[in-house]
Amino acid sequence: MLAADGRTQVTFGKLTDRRAGAIMALGGGFADPHNTIEWRLHDGKPIAAIHRYFFDDQRQALTIHKLNKDDRTSCIAAVVAVERGHDANVEAVKLADTIVPAFRCGQDKPLTVGRVASE
Repeated sequence: MLAADGRTQVTFGKLTDRRAGAIMALGGGFADPHNTIEWRLHDGKPIAAIHRYFFDDQRQALTIHKLNKDDRTSCIAAVVAVERGHDANVEAVKLADTIVPAFRCGQDKPLTVGRVASE
């Protein structure tokens, strides 16, 4: 867990680069991490983590982290805004299971579903 400039983010191992964390993926917004993390496994080993963040204005977003076991780094592969009429949890699980295995940290651009950054 890293706190800087009033912002807090959770990382899983070392970030692949400074722009790969939740603060940047959430548009630099002030958001607090929830205390629950959902782990997604492949062959019994963690490949992704889903983590909820709460913004000051009551918005929420789920971050989907790619976990790189070889070098113990991680990055954000996707962010799903929690919006009325859309099941963000189901969407986050689907993305974790489908895009994370092939996602290349530092090369692929994270996917954003819904309105995450303040406008």
